[in-house]
Amino acid sequence: MGVSLKLLPAEGQNLILAGALLSITLNPRIFRAFLGIEERLRTQPQLASFFEERPADELSETPVGVDEQRLQGHAVLVGYGLSGVSSAGCLPVRASRTR
Repeated sequence: MGVSLKLLPAEGQNLILAGALLSITLNPRIFRAFLGIEERLRTQPQLASFFEERPADELSETPVGVDEQRLQGHAVLVGYGLSGVSSAGCLPVRASRTR
C-alpha cells in the first residue's frame, strides 16, 4: 500500500520484507538460546540472584478491603476497534456487561 501511494519506494518495501523474514527465522532460535543461558545462570547463585524477580510495588497489589474472590473470572477489554471486536467475540457471554 505504501508503494502504491508513493509513500515508500520499492526498495524500502523489499527491506521491510527482508527484515520480517529475518525476524521470523531468527526469533525461535534466539529464544531457544536464551532458555539454555537461563539454565546455566541458575547454576551460578550470584548471577541468578541478579536476574530473579523483583518484589512487586504497592500499585501492583490488591488494595486492602477488596475481596479477591470477586476478581476471578473477569476480562478487561481495552479498545473496541477491529481487534477488540474480534476479541470480544471470543469471550463468553454474561448476563450483565458494563462498558
